[in-house]
Amino acid sequence: MKAVKLPADIYRQCVDIAKSYYTLIRRRQEQEEMILQGSPAADGQPKGSGTGNPTARKAERLIVVKERNDQKIRAIEKALYRMGDKCAQDVIRKNLFEGVRMAHIDLPVSIPTMKRYRSKYILYLAQELWEI
Repeated sequence: MKAVKLPADIYRQCVDIAKSYYTLIRRRQEQEEMILQGSPAADGQPKGSGTGNPTARKAERLIVVKERNDQKIRAIEKALYRMGDKCAQDVIRKNLFEGVRMAHIDLPVSIPTMKRYRSKYILYLAQELWEI
């Protein structure tokens, strides 16, 4: 694989997205619950002219946000799968997803190798997110 250098802003965005993996998973569950629950019960107070459907608009916004969240989750998981090597996947899980510093990751690889894994993963993630 030819070495590709991502622009710093894209690299940073990908790192931030990868680090938020577990948060994205939790958010997906919360969004599913919000969509299933629908709107809160009416409290009997007047809400204006009655035109429009705020519940439908809220549901539409939730669905759009949920789809973007799901897209990020799929990209993170596809990029991880593309790493192939289980050791590389473990490094990515521990370092990016769980926030463990490379010096504290107890795997049979050197820190320079872990850095190569991380760079390769971030490139894969950028490709999955933005099809570059």
